[in-house]
Amino acid sequence: MRINGKTVTPPPKELLVLPREDGPIAFWAEPADLDDFFKLCPFPAPPGKLVPNQGWVPDPEDKGYQSVVASHAAQRTAYTIVFSLKPSNIEWDAVNLDNPKTWDNWNNDLTNAQFTDAEIDRIVQLVVDANGLNEAKLQRAREDFLAGRAQMQNPISFPSTEQASTPSGEPVNASE
Repeated sequence: MRINGKTVTPPPKELLVLPREDGPIAFWAEPADLDDFFKLCPFPAPPGKLVPNQGWVPDPEDKGYQSVVASHAAQRTAYTIVFSLKPSNIEWDAVNLDNPKTWDNWNNDLTNAQFTDAEIDRIVQLVVDANGLNEAKLQRAREDFLAGRAQMQNPISFPSTEQASTPSGEPVNASE
């Protein structure tokens, strides 16, 4: 897809750098592909019940179903965190990207790696930033867009070719 002749590209990665005595630790985050999540973990269907004159009717108010939906949402959050952080090349101890049952171990892994609660909060915020839009991102994009349009409307004029010589008056007599 193209918009105004421009190919649409993915959003840029977000960066968080945390200080350490032996050198900073960089976390990169990119948007998670939720299509992949839903292929691995489809949204749970509600249970149903037989109702006279209606047949089988879904019951989304079922208390057990509400618990399953909440678990699915928590699993989606864990997926978003671990897969958004893939560009960071994290070697998880208790998270296996191929096993959805382990994704929620991300917090324990970070805690066991001696990240503070405040640092973990910043890592989660990095994931939120990579997967969402905020007014600061939109404002920056607007400013970049408008600056580009202004530059196109008022291009700076530069000669397209180089002059062979530049006249500066009378030739100099080298014999004097």
